[in-house]
Amino acid sequence: MYVKVHMPFEMLLSTAEHIRMRLPIEKIEENKNNALEPPNKSCWNRFTTSLKRPFRLDPSLSKQDLDHYTAMYSSKNHNFKHLFATLRGSQDLYFTPSERILLTYELLARAHPVDHDKDLPQEDMTTPGASGNRVKRPGIGRLITEKAYESYFPLHEPLRDDVRHIDDEELNDREKLRKHWATMRRCFKFQPLSLIRSYMGEKIAFYFVLTGFYNQMLIPPAIVGLIIFIYGVASVFTDTPTSDICGSYGQSTYMCPRCDLSCPFWKLRIPHNDLSNPNEDFDSINDNDRQQSTSATSSPQSDSLRTDCILVYGHNDDSDNDEDSHDNGEPHMSPSERRERFEDYLKKKQHLILQRVESPSTKKTFVKVHTPFKILLKTAEKMRMGLPIEKIEENKNNALEPNKSCWNRFTTSLKRPFRLDESLSKHDPDYYTAIYSSNNPKFEHLFHTLRGSKELYFTPSERSLLTYELLTRAHSDDHGENLAQAPPIGQPKMNTVAGLRKGVKRPGIDRLIAKKAYESYFPLHEPFHNDVRHINDDGLNDREVRLNDRQKLKKYWATMRQCFKFQPLFLIRSYMGEKVAFYFALTGFYNQMLIPPALVGLIIFIYGVASVFTDTPTSDICGSYGQSTYMCPRCDKICPFWKLSESCVYSKISYVFDNTATVVFAILMSLWARWFVEFWKRREAVLRYEWDSINFDSTIEPIRPAYETKAEKMGGERRTNPVTEINEPYIPRIKQIPSFILSVVVVIVTIAIVCVTIFCTIIYRVQMDYLLKNTSVKTYSSIIITITSAIVNLICSLILSLLYYWIAGKITDLELHKYQSKYDNSLIMKIYLFQFVNFYASLFYIAFFKGRSTEYPSNYGEPSTGDFTEQCDPAGCLVELSIQLIIIMIGKQIINNVFEFLFAMGRTLTRLFRNHGKKYEDEPWEEDYNLYDFNSIVLIDEYLELVIQFGFVTLFAVAFPLAPLFALANNIVELRLDAWKLLSKYKRPIPFKAADIGIWSDIFSGVSYLAVLTNAIVIAWTSEFIPKMAYRILQSTGSSLSGYVDWTLTSISIADYNNTGRMPPDVPGGLTSCRYRDFRSSAAPYSESLIYWNVLAARLAFIIVFEHAVFFIIYIMNWLVPDVPKTIQNKIDHERYIDQRERWTTHETTDEKFKQAAVASEAISKMRRPSNNLPNSTLETKDEFPARQSKQKKHKGIRVSPAHEQ
Repeated sequence: MYVKVHMPFEMLLSTAEHIRMRLPIEKIEENKNNALEPPNKSCWNRFTTSLKRPFRLDPSLSKQDLDHYTAMYSSKNHNFKHLFATLRGSQDLYFTPSERILLTYELLARAHPVDHDKDLPQEDMTTPGASGNRVKRPGIGRLITEKAYESYFPLHEPLRDDVRHIDDEELNDREKLRKHWATMRRCFKFQPLSLIRSYMGEKIAFYFVLTGFYNQMLIPPAIVGLIIFIYGVASVFTDTPTSDICGSYGQSTYMCPRCDLSCPFWKLRIPHNDLSNPNEDFDSINDNDRQQSTSATSSPQSDSLRTDCILVYGHNDDSDNDEDSHDNGEPHMSPSERRERFEDYLKKKQHLILQRVESPSTKKTFVKVHTPFKILLKTAEKMRMGLPIEKIEENKNNALEPNKSCWNRFTTSLKRPFRLDESLSKHDPDYYTAIYSSNNPKFEHLFHTLRGSKELYFTPSERSLLTYELLTRAHSDDHGENLAQAPPIGQPKMNTVAGLRKGVKRPGIDRLIAKKAYESYFPLHEPFHNDVRHINDDGLNDREVRLNDRQKLKKYWATMRQCFKFQPLFLIRSYMGEKVAFYFALTGFYNQMLIPPALVGLIIFIYGVASVFTDTPTSDICGSYGQSTYMCPRCDKICPFWKLSESCVYSKISYVFDNTATVVFAILMSLWARWFVEFWKRREAVLRYEWDSINFDSTIEPIRPAYETKAEKMGGERRTNPVTEINEPYIPRIKQIPSFILSVVVVIVTIAIVCVTIFCTIIYRVQMDYLLKNTSVKTYSSIIITITSAIVNLICSLILSLLYYWIAGKITDLELHKYQSKYDNSLIMKIYLFQFVNFYASLFYIAFFKGRSTEYPSNYGEPSTGDFTEQCDPAGCLVELSIQLIIIMIGKQIINNVFEFLFAMGRTLTRLFRNHGKKYEDEPWEEDYNLYDFNSIVLIDEYLELVIQFGFVTLFAVAFPLAPLFALANNIVELRLDAWKLLSKYKRPIPFKAADIGIWSDIFSGVSYLAVLTNAIVIAWTSEFIPKMAYRILQSTGSSLSGYVDWTLTSISIADYNNTGRMPPDVPGGLTSCRYRDFRSSAAPYSESLIYWNVLAARLAFIIVFEHAVFFIIYIMNWLVPDVPKTIQNKIDHERYIDQRERWTTHETTDEKFKQAAVASEAISKMRRPSNNLPNSTLETKDEFPARQSKQKKHKGIRVSPAHEQ
């Protein structure tokens, strides 16, 4: 028995809406396609087009291809309806065969086979909870399991035997595929991928796409391989080694047996008659030889409405010149006229409530903006914002989370002393969220119950963000429009696209600020008490006044009294938005991750201090051997001879930072750097879920006003944006090239400036060494020189960093970036590159270059010459690297914190001085206006400081094991300092949505990978680990390092030194030779010894093994630990399930729309009953099924579609 199933058109549409299918909405016109493409084809494009021409499909396959933009289908959007009958000539042909099959299967999989006559609760049929245990899961699959049906399948279209001589217009899709695809006659033609997708679906089509693309990519290596093979065959007879083997030399040369006892001797040339069994000699080859390498709100006392944003303008701004006001024929408008039009638009079209307040003290006018609740809801729907839909019950949480492990219970007990006050979280609601839709009534019951009032439904940051979205879309240029004819409160009319396509300038508050119509805009801070320590969260003394969010943050976050407590991230996010909250979440997570390496580093430092007096090489330097050993001068002519014992203090400090334990610490820190990045991804995933940023879609960015102004000044050229199809200002790339070249030149010059400062520091060290060697502090001269030179380097770096900030901003302005995100990313990369070179250059010099020259005494050069090579102390360069790192890292942190505090207090002191003697207090908006502006540079500075510190901690971990401890101590203070600044010294930021930390994640990841390499090189080249290991293996009879110092020193004859004419005049009496640190022969020409090459090979081998071992461990860790925790993934899947369930169980859609579709289905059935031939969704009787090409565009004059290209 066969049951043929037919899906009426209305049912198909209703199901498509449920599963959020994308359907055609707007045709891509020919002129629009041309506007999206570059004006001229490149030579390479014309060449590749000519190459592909013989392999193209028959034009008849693509002449009817449809080219439409698509969008998620909604029955409320009337733009879909005009295509129902016109897309393919008939409403029944609107859906392709594969789409009809998919929609039919979706209904079959959800149909309930039991109790269908009863009015079952919706949850009983869909929810796998307690009620789901009573009713089994529905669907055709279950019926097949219970043998109610044997199988189900879509029906093939009819296929005639020979279709080669039949015209394509008379063929159905299956026959077209048979003729043009499933035949060897078409093996060199491209595949009709659009037809494959239309007939079999995307899953199968993707396989054939991959196969075809793979075949195309094989063509170049196939041609190259064939050429190489032919070359090898053609040149085999001219190869000399082959001729020797095949000639008399091979005939007369006997080779040793390939195995013992049983294998014979054999000639290098095997006679032809011995080749009868070519595998005989290879059967005994060992298997080892066959291995293959694998490679805000305002004051409630003064306002009845919440203030969502403040607009500020001055009284005398009309006197300012309005530049470019006549550009492109735009009528001249003064700033006051622009304001009037803009505010009319806000009130009459977007239905915002505005209130002006004059400020006599600041001579400014403040416009308070309030957004009604209904407008907030409509804007949230437009932005596809996720809003609460279902409360997370305790038992559901337990069902979604596995039982806590011992490790989880252990970490929970460790975190208990650092948890926040319970009063901060006891009222915090925990809800599943879904994208808000006015069609879904499940949202409405939470409007009043979520936080006790409808006006409190949205958090302050959400209200500010939605208000900002409206402000950025409001027009001030609709001159001829009748603003009075605005509809009642409803969906905001944002009729910006039509005007923009005609060339009207982009709307929004930012452009009005650029036109000086407004001075600034900002959300209003909540009221602030100076002392909130003794105020309860629920009441103020005996009065029922609750602490607002800002006061709670001041009490529990922005104070050093809470420095060891976790941060209230949900409050930070609610008050300042996700973008700011992600920075503090990163800082807090970074501090937590610093605790283990800080403890390990402290233990290793204590071990180094405790064992320094038992170290044999240090004892030799400080003992009689050091007293009797004269070292060669560190430079020619002017530097004096000196005793090895003068390096005693230096060698003791060196051992503290350079011992076996520090090598282990470097390995751990290399792994820790990658662990931090990977575990931050997991933490980021948790926050992304909790903050409803998983499905966050960044909006289309507006053009920067600076770019728009500059484009008009450079000729006023405009082009159509290929994304929005809006006529926008455009600056040709050719005009931007000089600025990019200038950027590269400036970067090179700044690097050269840093190199000059390092060279000056080298000269300072050498001159100081010459001066101090003749004083009473010569024993400590190396330490004094190293510390003072590091301080000088730090001062130069801090001065240059201020210069680099200014330079980076200027050259980024010259680059004329169109969008703010690209501007910010370019600025971030320049500043980071400048600061990287500025603060790390001296460290890289000491670690990798100092003392690495192949010179010896008499070839060092003089300090005043360009060929001078600075040498390391006999105790090594690591101690100098350690001191340099300590001074720069700690000094930079202290100076930055002091500067940030003084800068933040400067505006406060100015306001106190200005308000001295005032008889009235400022209003809240006046107080906020006097605060610092919060812009992108503020966060860039904070992130930059964090990532520079991350580099200090990880790149040179072996040089200073206490770096994580000092970083942790600094961050504890700086985090609370930053919190205090943002709460009380800066305007409240626009609470922008964010899903991650942006480009900073890539920078952290890059530094973590670089840390593996730098630590490997520091251990191999800068520390004494490899030479000591080589000495134990090559020279010492055991693990003792007795004689190690003498083994690392090479002598040079005084006579040979004197003959060069570069020896200093003050030679100690009776001295016949002096020592220097190197592995060379003790006689002329003083070339490198065998030990030098052995140590060099060991160093290179260690770097390769270290790097591969660490990356292998990282790879295994990435494979074992997913980026999204399992519990969070379960909750994400559960939210998707809730969203899907609500779409299918909404009363309106299931009852009304399906009933209407059923009536239509019954009518069709009655009309066709006399023919006794039910139509079905799989047998298509018409041939007019051209495949839909979704979002398909022409590329450089040739349509790039699956029907043409593979």
